[in-house]
Formats: sequence, C-alpha cells, structure tokens
Amino acid sequence: MLTVDDYKMSQNYPNPFNPWTKFNFAVSTPQHVSVKVFNSIGQEVQTL
Repeated sequence: MLTVDDYKMSQNYPNPFNPWTKFNFAVSTPQHVSVKVFNSIGQEVQTL
C-alpha cells in the first residue's frame, strides 16, 4: 500500500479549465505507474 512518502504530485497548470493541463509527479522507487484522469463529475476519462 502506498503512503504519502512514496510519491509526490505537483499542482496542475496552467489550470484545470483550459483544454489542456500539465502536472509533474515522482515516485520513490522506479516502477510502472498508471495515472487516471477524471472529469469534474467523477467519471474516469483516461488512463495513462
């Protein structure tokens, strides 16, 4: 199970209401990760 010390994720920019956004994340050890993107009503729209 992941703890808060196992990963870091930055605030998205420029902001979530533009047609695109960018964010950075890091994990404490090299590993495969997936990032799930949700819309404003909680529906999953993409898995990266």
